Amino acid sequence: MGARIALAASAVGASGFSTLLIAWASRSYVNVIRRKGEKGMELESADFLLRKITTTVWDTGILRASGRPFASWELPDEVYPPEGKTVQEGQCEVLAKTEDWKGRLRGQWIVQWKKNPAGMLVGKCTRQGSIVRHFNVAVELVDATAPSG
Repeated sequence: MGARIALAASAVGASGFSTLLIAWASRSYVNVIRRKGEKGMELESADFLLRKITTTVWDTGILRASGRPFASWELPDEVYPPEGKTVQEGQCEVLAKTEDWKGRLRGQWIVQWKKNPAGMLVGKCTRQGSIVRHFNVAVELVDATAPSG
């Protein structure tokens, strides 16, 4: 009887562990991409309980290739001012936000502009709350959101 209980416990434990491993590996997987204005997009993924999480990036020019496993894009630690945009030293702005399935704010990716030793303005990005920073995006989703013409 004890062997049966041990066998059942190990099967349940292995199943739980593999579920957690799959949830970790797929948490950055983007299910839907929607355009948001001229330069932005919404990236929809899911949490551990498969509830919708939406991350809005207002300027997709800040997204970088990711070196993290199971992710193709990421929000960077450092950005430079876009051409034609004037920013002031010390100015802060929100580059991206993540909302849960009820529309509640979970986190933001915030840039603060500072001068580097060469005197150039550089944006240092910080996390506030629980923002989705890494995205695993299928090529088909990117092609579907590309502007036509």
